[in-house]
Amino acid sequence: MQGEFRGDFTRDTFNPSKQFLRVFMQQGRVQLDADWNEQVSILLDYVQTLATDLIGPYGGPKDNCGFEIIAIAKIEDIDTLQISKTEKDDLKAQFTKLSSSNDKINFLIGTGHYYVHGKLCQNQKYVFYSGQANYPFSAEEKLEANQTYLVYLDVWERHISFVEDESDLVPGIREIALGKADTTTRSQLIWQLKVVPIIVAELSLPENGDQALTQKIAGKVKTDPKITLNTILKGSVKPGTGLLKAQAKIPAGADANDLCTISPDSRYRGAENQLYRVEIHQSGEAGKATFKWSRENGSVIFPVQQVGDKTITLGHLGWDDRFSLKTGDWVELVDDNYELQGLAKPLCQVDFTIDPMEMTVPLKNGFSPRSVSEQSHPLIRRWDQQENSNITLKDGTIPVVEGGWIDLESGVEIYFSKPKEGAPAHFYATGDYWLIPARAATGDVEWLQEREGNTLVPITVPPHGVEHHYAPMWIISVNADGNVTAEAEGDCRCQFPNLCQLNQGQS
Repeated sequence: MQGEFRGDFTRDTFNPSKQFLRVFMQQGRVQLDADWNEQVSILLDYVQTLATDLIGPYGGPKDNCGFEIIAIAKIEDIDTLQISKTEKDDLKAQFTKLSSSNDKINFLIGTGHYYVHGKLCQNQKYVFYSGQANYPFSAEEKLEANQTYLVYLDVWERHISFVEDESDLVPGIREIALGKADTTTRSQLIWQLKVVPIIVAELSLPENGDQALTQKIAGKVKTDPKITLNTILKGSVKPGTGLLKAQAKIPAGADANDLCTISPDSRYRGAENQLYRVEIHQSGEAGKATFKWSRENGSVIFPVQQVGDKTITLGHLGWDDRFSLKTGDWVELVDDNYELQGLAKPLCQVDFTIDPMEMTVPLKNGFSPRSVSEQSHPLIRRWDQQENSNITLKDGTIPVVEGGWIDLESGVEIYFSKPKEGAPAHFYATGDYWLIPARAATGDVEWLQEREGNTLVPITVPPHGVEHHYAPMWIISVNADGNVTAEAEGDCRCQFPNLCQLNQGQS
């Protein structure tokens, strides 16, 4: 899937290596969510691959190329924009608010379209850098004086359930006529415009005294796209490189004569089919990194009404015992800001008796201090790891240990692979995940395998997601007075004409 998808799915069957073109539904057959989802994935992969082949790794239409960087030094600069008076007044109000705070170093992001690896990023209205809807601004993102920055896009897919989509202003996913039944979820494309300081000495710029520094850097970025990720972003962006494999083992002491159990050669002993999700929580190398897991793909969530010191009030307590909470469960407090910033805070454990009337849940330890509001769609997500004689939890999560099998439950095991001799240590990034379908009918898990002699063994694979895509946009400078300079020479965007312009001989 490659997005962060935590829905209640049976499994993810899309495999681009099979080169399937479409899914055929057959008469009188059971319909599965995986088949429908695979059809969408096939079409989406085709469209985005086609766009990448035609456009390149990134680019925007010449007449509507989005994400122009516009320096705003004083409020009068807003009057030069070709927008309505209402939009200007709104921007002026934002500018006044920013100028009275510590966020006075800012710039505007222009409207339009831009494609990043075939994914269409749309900015529908002018917005200040610190006012992006899907990128909560924090102190780390503030621009420093006397610094040169690369402005770049970070693009990825986020999973949206009815809880995250709830709003008083816009109709949500759920159908009122069906009593707001929880039916489907959505995939949302997230673009976040970020900045990173440029260390000029690392770029090996040409010795040309006639070119300004900004133009030199922009030219280097345009002619060598890999320099963006490998050099400029290397300290800010670290994709996960961990490898994992999974299997189901035959439990010790299994009774082959017990007719009440699955076949004696079965290894997965769960009573139901499950989609296990193993997700990295704390990033880092083995020993520092931690992970959490869910037998329901992380889809068991509860909307939050109020957060206390050691209690939390929920909107509901689940539809049945399988999708509910019990004493000892580990939960994570999540909201839009938490997800969009990729945070990883300590988990909390449910304590004592849950009050089903008041829908209050007592906690053994309170959530780390942070404010949540109804507008940010707060929820708690249940995770299913538990401490035992073989596993010691750290802040509710399990430390990543390489080179040995780790038992989850019901015979399902995972294995984090060690790097090859002489290779760099594996890095595990927050949000990286692997999906492991477990099936009661076979007593096994579905996992890629290879032959070793006459035996089939599981192979290690990189994370199934979340996949981030990056594109350089602009080179900006901040002077000693805190004013941003965004020269035309610093424009790193790739622009292409449409077919009509090509037919008219325009370039």
